[in-house]
This record gives sequence, structure tokens and C-alpha cells, in this order.
Amino acid sequence: MTELSPIPGEERRERQLAALYELWRAVPYTAVDKLLQMLAERATAAMDAHTCSLLLRERGGDTMTVAASVGLAQDVAGSVKLLVGERIAGRVAATGQPVLLNSDPSTHPLLTESAGGDAVETRPEVESALCAPMLAADGGVLGVLCLSRLRPAERFTDGDLRVFSLFAAQAGSVIAQVRVGADRARREQELAALGQVAEAIRAQLPEEALLQNLAEGVQEVIGFERCQVWRRPREGDDWDLVAGRGFARGAHVGGGGGGQALWLPDGLRDIKRARLVAEVAAEQPEAARFFGDLGVKAGVVAPLLVRGACAAIVLADISAGNELFLSEMTATLQRFAGHVSVALENARLFAELEQAGRDAAAMEREMARTAGLAALGQLAATVAHELRNPLCSIKGAAQFLLTECGAEGEDSTVRDFLSIVVEEVNGLSRMTTDLLEFARPSPPRPERCDLVAVARNEVDFLRAELDAQDISIQESYAAPAWIDGDSAQLGRALRNLLLNGAQAMSQGGRLSVSVQPSGDRPDGGVPGYALAVTDSGTGVPEAIRDRLWEPFFTTKAKGTGLGLAQVRQMVEAHGGDISVGDAPGGGALFTIRLPGARA
Repeated sequence: MTELSPIPGEERRERQLAALYELWRAVPYTAVDKLLQMLAERATAAMDAHTCSLLLRERGGDTMTVAASVGLAQDVAGSVKLLVGERIAGRVAATGQPVLLNSDPSTHPLLTESAGGDAVETRPEVESALCAPMLAADGGVLGVLCLSRLRPAERFTDGDLRVFSLFAAQAGSVIAQVRVGADRARREQELAALGQVAEAIRAQLPEEALLQNLAEGVQEVIGFERCQVWRRPREGDDWDLVAGRGFARGAHVGGGGGGQALWLPDGLRDIKRARLVAEVAAEQPEAARFFGDLGVKAGVVAPLLVRGACAAIVLADISAGNELFLSEMTATLQRFAGHVSVALENARLFAELEQAGRDAAAMEREMARTAGLAALGQLAATVAHELRNPLCSIKGAAQFLLTECGAEGEDSTVRDFLSIVVEEVNGLSRMTTDLLEFARPSPPRPERCDLVAVARNEVDFLRAELDAQDISIQESYAAPAWIDGDSAQLGRALRNLLLNGAQAMSQGGRLSVSVQPSGDRPDGGVPGYALAVTDSGTGVPEAIRDRLWEPFFTTKAKGTGLGLAQVRQMVEAHGGDISVGDAPGGGALFTIRLPGARA
């Protein structure tokens, strides 16, 4: 340590007065952290000291931490925490009285064991020391400013103590004034942020956007350096990291999510109030490891409560050594999280109402469809019944006349017309049969059967007809595919799809049939199977896909429009569903999904 050369008394007093003047000049232009460091440096220079430590008292508490220092190692300064009443600085904070130490500190009236507290440790390397309280306007102690000269050096005097006490008091006034300004700015930011939350409530923002805004507000408005927002899923146990500022995304990956779900310790998932990271880490080893992996040392964990349950978690932290306003920032975060919780609950209510509206509309459409089909079925049954008997009579008469013409050698023109009558009557008979089957469908007679075998049988049955139309057919099966179903009804449904596909390719083309596991079952069980039929025709325009299943809707010049309606009817009777889409490379893709056989 280089020995300081003596400074004449007048020059020292000029330094000290200049330091006091610089304090007030700096107030309007200096941030709190820079101001505290400037105070320590000005005090050290003005008082011709070697070391200085400025300890700030936690607002509303009795803990003091080193907020700025000169001549002390950074790790040492950052680790010092005192309670009011402990050691020299704690005694000064407790009594509000400055002290000058030029000998054994234990002999000072404020520092003796009889004055209260533990014995004060002597530091042999210190020649002289000053310690003075920094006072607020109301007389409260904001912190303590300490100076020391290391041996060998000139000792501080009573005059130095008076000037230093004045400096510390002025420092307290400056800190209080800067705090008032910082508090005002923080309140303005908080009000602006709350205004944004209110706007989000009115705008009915979705959850993701709302939580992103929360993360931005925690960092930019409240002043935390990093922030993460985790959301509880509606289903399952893997919480989602939905917003983050400053943290590396994907730091924790759960084993149950296939490398996608982020992991959050169980102990953090049901907290009911904002808590300091240090408190939680001390109680929960799993959470302590989590914080350690993220590099969080000083921070806050706050819940977003929706209907009394923890719906999301906010993790915010600041770098070590900047904990001076942590308690205030925690209170602000708690209020902010409370308002965002209201917005989050509103967002969920709006989403639930929208979904309920969509469900109600879908139910109304389904009820209207069901009622319409019932009325249509009754009409079809009546028409079919009234037509069947006259058609039988017409067909019988035409066939009798054909026989008579053949026996008597009548003109061939008459025979041709009578053949046309018989053929058209047969067509009308098939239509009445379709009408009756649609109006009064036979319930399936389920038995354990292989869907692959059903598909192969229908393909083999139609192969010759398809070959004659220059249509090739490709098959792809995952055998076996056991289901509980009526093989005859499912065969008719598949045949209908194959014939429809063939009719869509008047110049020939390609059909393909496949049976594969579908991954899930329409009725909620697993596994199920998907029976797919694709063609290389022109496809089904998206505008008419919803109407494709309506009875009597058809795009063909000839046809009843009942084929696909019956297919859907039979598939749904088996607990399955059917859909239409675009085939890869063009054409139509029809997919029937059926539940697998129950064990």
C-alpha cells in the first residue's frame, strides 16, 4: 500500500466542500446505481481514504448490503450482508450516530458489548476509520457510509468526522431524492403497463399474445433483466415455456414430450404468491437445481392465478449485486401479475364462449340435418312403396308382350321398345330399393372380420369390369386389420367408392386401395384403421365437399345422389367416419376410419 502524502488542511477542506457540491449537481442526471458508486468514490477522494463501502438498508427491512465500494474486491463486496445492530456499520445504523475509530474499536462507547450486540472484531491493517449514517428527511437511516485508512497513514480527526457526517447526511438526502424520482418513473411505467393490460382485456388478446406482453412488461417496465413465463397445459403434465426474454429457450427438456416439452419442477407449479428465488431454492432441492441450471441467483417466482388455481408461472431475475430494489420490484410484479391474471381469465372465458358457440352451431346443424334426413327418409319410403307395385305391373306387362312378339314374329322395332321399357323399369326398381335402404337402413351385424380381406374381395369382384375400362388398380395392405363390423355392408360401401372413382375417369386411369393403421380410433380408443380409396380423376372441388354427403346431391348426368349418403350412413353405423380430400398428384382421396376390434 502506497503511503498517502499529507494534504494541507485548507486544501482538504476545499476538496470536501467540492465533493458536497458535486453531489447536488449530479442528482438530476444520474441513475441510482451510478450515483451510489459516485458517492463512494467522492467520499474516498475527499477524505483522503484508502477504502470505502456504502451499505444500503433494504426498504422495510433490517438487512444491509454493499451497494458500492472502493478498494474492496468485487466478490468480497458482493457477499457482505449485515443486519442492523451487527458489527460496526450495523451499530451505526441502529443508533444513527457516527463513529471515529483510531484505536481498539471495542473500547468505543457505541461498540462495547455492554452497549448491546456481539463484540466487534479488530482489523490490524486499519489505521483509522469513519462510519456515518445516511439519513432521510424524516430521520430514518437509509444506509451507512464507511471509510478507512490502512497502515501506515495519518489518522482521521474529529473535524474529519464532522465533515464526513455532513457528507453522509447529504448523501442520504441525495439518495432519497433520486429514489423518489425513480419511484415516480416506475409508477408511471407501471400505470402505462396496467393500461396496456386493460387494453388487452378489451381487445380480447389470445393467451400467447397476452403472456408475451407480460414477459415484455416484466423486463422493460418493472426492470428485471430476464424473464420466463410457463403455462399449465389444459391437458397433460408438461408445462409449456410460452414467453421468454433473455433466457435460452429449451434449457430444460422433459422425457415425456419427445424432446419438445420443457421441464418445470413440480414444486413451482402450485405456488399461490410471489416468492424470492433464494427462499424457494432453500426449501426445494429440485427447484435449486433448476435455478442453478438457468444461472438464476437473485429473482422472483410469481403465479398467475385463474379461478384460484395456478395457471402460469413468471420467473424473473436480476444479476447478483443489484438486489437493492428487489423487494419493491417483487411487489410491483405481484400487482402486475394480478392484473394479467384477470386478463388471462377473460381470454380463457372468451375462448370458451367462442368454442361453446361453435359447438352449439355445429349441434344445431347436426340436429337440422338429422331432422331433414328423417323427413326425407319418410318421404322416400312412401314414394318407393307407392312406386314398387306399379313398376312390377309395368315390367310384367312388358315382359309378356316381349314373349308374345317373339311367338308371333312381330316387327323388331316393337321388341326394341319393349326391351327399353324393361331396362328402365329395372333402373327404377334399383332406385326404389336404394330409397328404401336409405330410409330404413338395416343395422350392421358386427362380427370379427379382417378389413383387408373385405377390401381384397371387392377389388377382385370389380377387377374385370375395371380392366375393361382401362383402369388399373393398386393395393397396399397392412394385414391383418381386425375390426368388429358387418363385412357385407362395408363391402358395399367400398364398392360404391370404387365405382364412383371409375366413373370419374372416363378415359381410363388408376385406382388405389389401402388399409393402414390410423393411429387413433374415431370412438376414442386405439388403434383404428384407415381404408383409403384414391383415383387419378379431376378430384372433388372444395366448394361442394360438404354437400357431397347430402341425399340426392349428385354431379353426374345419371344417378340418384344416394350412393355417398349411404356410404356415410353405413360407416357411421360402425362408429367410424369418412372424409374426402385431394389425392397426391391429383384426383380424389376418400378415407374411411374405423375402430379396431375390441379385445
